[in-house]
Amino acid sequence: MVIVRHQQGRLGEFLPVIASVATEMSAMPAFMGAVAAAHLDAGEEHEALALLEGAAADGFTSLPMDIGWLDGVTGYAEVAIELHVVTPAALLLDLLASYHDQVGYNGLMPLEPVAHYLGGLASVLGRWEESEAYFVESTGLNNKVGATFSSARTNLSWGRMLGRRQAPGDTVKARDLLTMAHTTATAHGYGGVERLAVAALQRLD
Repeated sequence: MVIVRHQQGRLGEFLPVIASVATEMSAMPAFMGAVAAAHLDAGEEHEALALLEGAAADGFTSLPMDIGWLDGVTGYAEVAIELHVVTPAALLLDLLASYHDQVGYNGLMPLEPVAHYLGGLASVLGRWEESEAYFVESTGLNNKVGATFSSARTNLSWGRMLGRRQAPGDTVKARDLLTMAHTTATAHGYGGVERLAVAALQRLD
């Protein structure tokens, strides 16, 4: 149900459950990345930011390289991207860069391609060409395995990046990507992607 609610854009509803599991599994601090992402989804940006900055204080070295590491790091990456927090974004980009061509797996389900998060992190830093290259890579991986939710998320993130970059032709391409993200999200019930795509399209007008 946590996975379903995440795709529906309703992860915040499970915040008490996720936080409880993270407390019980304190030996795996990477779970706090999921808590940070749940706070963000619930609209509790201050709490999400506090967890992100706490983990970033030691360069995320408190997260052991166990099965939960990538899940935790990408949870923090989600917060850094959505809140445009530069210093943690730079740290997370360095941590994830060597895994750019991989798709994580947390023991239950595959995650978005690592390149998806790298594209978002590079965008926060204004590294536009690097960001676009990662989104191209993520799109290729999504298409290869038919990852519909990941495709919608990558199109959303790529479109939002182009909307900020504003190079020649970016607005047209951004609208195309955001429209694709919105269409897919509407068809499959990806509520969070749908809401963010609508907001991003409105900013282009």
